Amino acid sequence: MLVYDAALDEWSQVATSLPARVNATATTMDGNIYVGLGYGGKSIYDEQMYLRDFYRFEPENNSWTRLADYPSGNTVAAISFSDGQYIYVGFGFHSFTHELYRYNPKNDAWEQVSKHLSASDYPPRVMSPIAGVVGTRYFVGTGFRNFVGSFMAEYIPASDSWEKRTPVPGKARHNAAATATDEQLFVFGGWHYGDSLTTGFHYDDILSYSPDNDQWTSYGTMPDGQAENRVAARIGNTIYFGLGEDQHGKLLTNFYCFEVK
Repeated sequence: MLVYDAALDEWSQVATSLPARVNATATTMDGNIYVGLGYGGKSIYDEQMYLRDFYRFEPENNSWTRLADYPSGNTVAAISFSDGQYIYVGFGFHSFTHELYRYNPKNDAWEQVSKHLSASDYPPRVMSPIAGVVGTRYFVGTGFRNFVGSFMAEYIPASDSWEKRTPVPGKARHNAAATATDEQLFVFGGWHYGDSLTTGFHYDDILSYSPDNDQWTSYGTMPDGQAENRVAARIGNTIYFGLGEDQHGKLLTNFYCFEVK
């Protein structure tokens, strides 16, 4: 694993003890990083390679701790976010799902939330959506599943329910990056699969969503064009994004930042 030092604009290696995987999920809370899930095989039919292991990385002592395994097998391209008390994880793939679980670090335990949903309930079952916490509000949107539109949903913990919000502009996208400030959610690029591999396309846009007025606005385009599988994060009022791959599958190493006013 690599860590980026924003003050020095430098990358460095930290201790890594996790088995190799793709499409893992990660989030931060209380200065620690929580990483896990994903896929560790070469064939989508290898049941054992849908990984449920979950870890905490503590930067202060450069160490990893294995935590309780994720309770579901839907572990590929899941989303995760934290409210400072719990870590929420869900919408991963083994089969398309809208499952949502929360992890409590105090007792190292998982609990399913949003349990009342049926197959036809909102939000739709997708993989690889976007997610973020804006202030104290939780959002999940878009993602991949054929014939599913580019939805946007807000999770209401008090009632354990979902509310519809203004959809993400354009057609559905997945493998987009997202991060949030206390006022806005930012979305970077992604891929629209289409009805087949021949009708898909990649996005090069940066979007911002304001919960106060339930509106999306354009924040311009990414400097290096169309891309998916990027990373995005916030430090203070600075948004960082980059890496990933372009529409031709070329790996990207560029990393960018901008100030939010």
